[in-house]
Amino acid sequence: MKFNAYTLSPVAFNVKETKAYDKAERYEAKAGSRVLAFVANYHMNPSTAVIDPATAKVNVLSGDKEYENTRAAAEAGLSVASWNVEGGMLKVNLDVTNPEKIKSVKENEMVTVFATQVTLPGMALNKDQNLAERTITSDYATLYAESISDLKLAHRAGDDIPFLGVESPNKSVLGGLDKDHKHHQLLMQHAFEAAVSGKFGPQDSVNYNETLDLRKLVEVHYKNAKGVTRLMTADELEANGMKYKFEITALYLGSNETSESAHAAINPKDGYTFRPQMPEYDKAHVGKQQAYGAEQARPTIGRTPLVRVSLLDKDGKVLDYGYIRIKITEKKTPATVEPDKHVDYQGPDYNYSYNGECTDPATEWKYETKWIQTEYDLYHMLGITREEFEANYGTSPVKDLTNGNLQQYKLSDNGKTFEMMAEPIGQAYTRNETSPEDGTLTSILGWKLTAAEAKKLFVTEKKANVEIAVKYESKDKSKYPDVFVTFKTGKRTGTDSTPAGEVKLADNIISNYWYTANTSKPGTAEIHSNTLTPEDNPKGTADKMVTTFGDVFKGNKIGASLINVVKDLTEGKEYAAAKLKLSLVFDAANTGKEYMGIDGKTYVMSVSDDGKTLNAQIKGNQAKNPVATLTSPEDPSETMIAYQHNDYAHALLNYKDHNSLANDVVKAIIGIKAQNGCAKELPLTKNTFDVRFLRPLNAKNADKTIVDASYVEMQKIKAVDLLKFTDWRDAWNKNQAAGIGGEYEKYYGVTGVTIDGIAEGQSISLNPNVLTNLGQSDPTKFVPLGDVTKNIDFVYTAADGGTLTYKNLSATVQEFKIKIPVTVKYIWGYITENVTVTVKKTANNAKKF
Repeated sequence: MKFNAYTLSPVAFNVKETKAYDKAERYEAKAGSRVLAFVANYHMNPSTAVIDPATAKVNVLSGDKEYENTRAAAEAGLSVASWNVEGGMLKVNLDVTNPEKIKSVKENEMVTVFATQVTLPGMALNKDQNLAERTITSDYATLYAESISDLKLAHRAGDDIPFLGVESPNKSVLGGLDKDHKHHQLLMQHAFEAAVSGKFGPQDSVNYNETLDLRKLVEVHYKNAKGVTRLMTADELEANGMKYKFEITALYLGSNETSESAHAAINPKDGYTFRPQMPEYDKAHVGKQQAYGAEQARPTIGRTPLVRVSLLDKDGKVLDYGYIRIKITEKKTPATVEPDKHVDYQGPDYNYSYNGECTDPATEWKYETKWIQTEYDLYHMLGITREEFEANYGTSPVKDLTNGNLQQYKLSDNGKTFEMMAEPIGQAYTRNETSPEDGTLTSILGWKLTAAEAKKLFVTEKKANVEIAVKYESKDKSKYPDVFVTFKTGKRTGTDSTPAGEVKLADNIISNYWYTANTSKPGTAEIHSNTLTPEDNPKGTADKMVTTFGDVFKGNKIGASLINVVKDLTEGKEYAAAKLKLSLVFDAANTGKEYMGIDGKTYVMSVSDDGKTLNAQIKGNQAKNPVATLTSPEDPSETMIAYQHNDYAHALLNYKDHNSLANDVVKAIIGIKAQNGCAKELPLTKNTFDVRFLRPLNAKNADKTIVDASYVEMQKIKAVDLLKFTDWRDAWNKNQAAGIGGEYEKYYGVTGVTIDGIAEGQSISLNPNVLTNLGQSDPTKFVPLGDVTKNIDFVYTAADGGTLTYKNLSATVQEFKIKIPVTVKYIWGYITENVTVTVKKTANNAKKF
């Protein structure tokens, strides 16, 4: 677990905290990490078995096992922290000393395994007439490590929470299996935010003559190894050795510096029971907090003590902290709203038709009652006069103090009572209207949605009959209930149509430039990008791989002739082909594609937000590198795609030669986009094609042959002579390619041939992948040269691009072969090849060197 350990100042009811009381700030934190204990659960047979902790021993066996066959002692350091028996289960709490040593198949080709062993007193005598111990060992299980981070204290939600509807501005969006878990966001982050700033009221309440279990108000959120925010359950919290710490901290409101927090205490025995109580009235007229258990009385009503909540680990480190302000209230008998004590109004339908126009036809939706509805539906329903109604309910429903609009409610699941809505929908309001009957003022109610809100509700979210309510709160609930007025929208009317088009690719390409997928055969699926040849670029090098897209389309033009508009119901034909602006991007279909690199790694592709960069990242690694880029000229015909120079791009490019294109070889999927005059996109089909990037250089085994013989000078082979070079055309000018320094080698940037692990002056047999059939009865069997003899070898020197000097320090030999893995470095990275040298039998009359 990765965490930030905060250093908090001590708190008291009458001492302001040293941080974040008068301004928004957090205490300092230091990054750290620790290992969370984990539990292994075992079913016991029989389930009623009893294990006596006084005589039984429980320990763990562990090991690091190679994925194939062998095992060594585990380096992770597993041990038993504690154990207990519950409900027919043996629960073993395990500690890991070195979690970084836990093995994985991917990283180590090993796994860490463990088994639990229980030793019990014997029931029979051994040969020494002693009770023999009995040992029971579980099956081995595989252990894997997962990291969590970003532990945050959040406010719980639920019917048992006395939440007052004041939301924290600090959000936490749960994911995975917890995505539907209800919660009230994170706790307030400091005393200034929770109370002193005045922006937010108390979050929770407790009646003056009751107590509150603070544990009900909080929960822990964290991020798992995939970056998904999850909920830590109470059982997980306990298993991880974490706990909450609740402390009352100072809060002063008003000019008289009244201590809000002196009006409550937390039970020191359990640390979580919050109790409103009277402060001490001392001679200095300064209210002091009393010990837990003091008198509970009505004068505490309305006070709002502040509680600091800390999340502690088993060592007492503070992993996160936050604040909850609690309002002391008086319990009142809730009004029961009978089904016939609310008034329902049905609003109109919403007419909206959209065909993709540049000007959105969205309009405001509104419904207002009339004065007669108020007089009849409200006054008559209750059997009271206007004066009596206003004396008990006032002239306005309950208002939202944050914005001056009417507070909105919704019908509870029980279908009888109402509850406050977390987020309002549109604006509910009231205004006075004069009655033509007698000239008196009557309040009318209204509910309206802006054009944007109406479109979102009716069109985007496709909702109908959405309902809200406003509340007239009764002053005398023993005589009159609270009265709710509900508003309901109609449904959306009108029809939509989506413009559509298709790309006529086959009709507009120069077919000679196009190929069938993964081949060099004619087709319409892909084009091939390559470097210039030495003949076309006599004074340059092959350091660029750039293609202009207009070159492969008829007339070298990417324009309106490409687009067939299938559907456009806009009045002014806003999507006519001639009005469209075309552009080329890396299509979203690139994202998630996986291709192989010459380094044996899998690369996952993604596209930048603007669609102009194709990126690659090694699977399981977050680091990205660009593989190809697109230019953004005004004329799409001039758009160029350029392959990039970096390790990721080189690895992908060199995976296969140009004759071996396949689905795991890197490519770019190009999308053609079309936008009208206001930049609204015309959805297109058949609008993608592929770009393949041809590896500039090939190097194949030249099957070099030498004769074992003893002459005045040792026999030498230039490393480049072990290979047959060709470029992406399968061409190579031999007259200009005489070893390193030849024109073609210079052009393609060939810097030499190396052998992995072999340094200047070393024998190539030091590389275990240098193989030979020397000494083998089966000439097709090859083994490491170093395992056969120390007398026959090649010595590598780097001069002239690499040279191999043959040596035989023993007797004459018959013909044999040596296979050598070589690496060719060039301007676009490197390629590898296995070459073969055939050593003919010792020449006649040869002497040992």
